[in-house]
Amino acid sequence: MTRERDGIRDLTGELGSYLDGELPGDARERIEASASADPALREQLDQLRRLDAALAELSPPEPSPGFETRFRARLAAERERRARPAWRRLLDRLELSHLLWGAGGLAAASAALLLAQRPPTDAAFAPERPALDLAIAAEAEPEAWELLREEDLELLEVLEILEDWDGTAEI
Repeated sequence: MTRERDGIRDLTGELGSYLDGELPGDARERIEASASADPALREQLDQLRRLDAALAELSPPEPSPGFETRFRARLAAERERRARPAWRRLLDRLELSHLLWGAGGLAAASAALLLAQRPPTDAAFAPERPALDLAIAAEAEPEAWELLREEDLELLEVLEILEDWDGTAEI
């Protein structure tokens, strides 16, 4: 990186490449010429050389015991994860608690739906029973009872059985 500083090119971004020997000849000559003309650049170059020397004296860090085994296992797990289909990777990212909350919500909604569809059992909320009402009326007025035919009486009996049936008994 080069930039202008007080009319002189600032070459601080290229100093690391210069010290590592990575610059081509013309860029290398430009830095050397600038360092001989600019005491601040020369001082910066000297500081970087001392830093390189101090870092070179340090021994490289030793990996912890079992590092390679853990690293290879983690690498294999990552390869396996990426080989899975996209929907499976999505499920892997979801936490188990989210799935449990979702399943609980679904169960609660299903229970509410089933309870809403169940007929009421309380007598106050029971629907009117026309067959029973008709039989009571027929007993109160025997001449009306005589107007009913045999098939009508059988139908009234079946209706009364069906009205009493709560849906749990076997047919």
